[in-house]
Amino acid sequence: MLRFAAGPQARRAGQPFPEIRVQAVDGFGSPAPDGTLVNLELAPPDQGARLLGTTTQQTTGGVAIFAGVTVDRGGTYRLQAIAESYAPALSQPVEVERAPLHLIVMIADGLGYKQIEATTRYTGREPSYATFPARAMATFDATTEQAHHGVGYDPTRAWSEFL
Repeated sequence: MLRFAAGPQARRAGQPFPEIRVQAVDGFGSPAPDGTLVNLELAPPDQGARLLGTTTQQTTGGVAIFAGVTVDRGGTYRLQAIAESYAPALSQPVEVERAPLHLIVMIADGLGYKQIEATTRYTGREPSYATFPARAMATFDATTEQAHHGVGYDPTRAWSEFL
């Protein structure tokens, strides 16, 4: 018999579930032999979603541990654990939140915290973009950066780290 010792918990689509543990025991309650293959799949499988990551693991001490498993789209799912010679197990239903459809990146050249403050003072209200989650940075041309900070632009390194 298989059972979920630590089942999936609610997540956003594409984010890995915390560690999922499946116990395999025989009819007498003894742990499955080490190396027993346990497979995970979505139940029901017909919702158009895919279970991603390593979905087959071997047992150690009667437990198969799955890490980094994700579902690629939102919905309510159950996971099914399957192993030869063992009764399958269904997890409790887990809600997978739909991932955002769009990501908007606003790059405002020359816009800094002082410019937002100046806009607020001039218009009498805070601009809507002032509350956006923001990352501020300063940029310099390659010559200035090399002269003042000892760091230059290395195109080979930049392209090798490009994702």
